[in-house]
Amino acid sequence: MSQIANFPMTSRHAHHAKVFSRMESDVCDLERMGHIALSQIQECRSPDDRAASRELELAVFAVAQLFAMASAFRMNYEAAYRGEEWPE
Repeated sequence: MSQIANFPMTSRHAHHAKVFSRMESDVCDLERMGHIALSQIQECRSPDDRAASRELELAVFAVAQLFAMASAFRMNYEAAYRGEEWPE
């Protein structure tokens, strides 16, 4: 398809395009971690059961890790929106 007119990209648009392409793996990691956390929570049984204690430990870890990942993603996203570089 040919373009009728070419419009130059502003540096802000170019920066945002670069940042959004870099955040793809982080978005996918957040989704995966959310899925893992949900699975771990669903597997939990009575905390009195010894095996369930390990499942609960893993579920709590998964949720805490998801929170840390989401917090870092939000901080990086907001920084990138202000024009700062997305960390590698």
